[in-house]
Amino acid sequence: MGYTTQVISYSTSSNAAKELSLTLRQSTDGPEMDIVLEFYRDHLEDFATDSDLTVFVEPKLESGFPDMVVVFWDRTKANQWNDQRSSLIRSDVLLMHYLNLTGSISMNQLIERLGKRKASEAMVRMEAAGVANIEVDGLTSRPLDEIFAINRLVAIEAKVKDWKNGVEQAVRNTWFASESYLLLGSLPDSEAMHSIANQYGVGLLDNQTSLDTPHLKSTLGALPKSYASWLFNEWVWKHDRLQGT
Repeated sequence: MGYTTQVISYSTSSNAAKELSLTLRQSTDGPEMDIVLEFYRDHLEDFATDSDLTVFVEPKLESGFPDMVVVFWDRTKANQWNDQRSSLIRSDVLLMHYLNLTGSISMNQLIERLGKRKASEAMVRMEAAGVANIEVDGLTSRPLDEIFAINRLVAIEAKVKDWKNGVEQAVRNTWFASESYLLLGSLPDSEAMHSIANQYGVGLLDNQTSLDTPHLKSTLGALPKSYASWLFNEWVWKHDRLQGT
């Protein structure tokens, strides 16, 4: 059984690390947050899994604040990462995702993206952090299995009644999550809802079901899906270190 925590907030001291610090919305009381917290208490707080488990409530992304993001990850792997990794900034994370897709980036491309000084600083930072290798003409990627610890990244959107809007929001979450679910207080008997959710690969949950036993399974996507997947990768590691576990 893995380790579970509900992330409330954390901050870091250095200016560089602050660019990768986690921001969470100050949640307001309401029926949808009640559904989220009930699902957490009933189905995630003691969820049996071989992975480590970290739960984020309303983390801030460019696309908004998903109600809940459940991260299954490998602490043993992340514990191999060095302290310099905490100095990475957001543009470095963008480069990590780019390198994962392409395998390398030339010095000229780096300079075009960042400018000469920032390109040089990024190269030094990323090699020191162990996430890329400096070559004669730029950067090359490190093996994904060494630098990405997340096994499963599940986004959950909660709605009381408006399932159509909930499906739309859940679809938006597929830009970073390997699985995306709509969580309803109670599931209506609606063929249209099942059909549309299935069409877009969105899973369906209520508080009588769990991620192991959903009413409809989400489509499973490969990770990392975007640089936001990498953000969660850094956040779980940094939060774990700050907790001293």
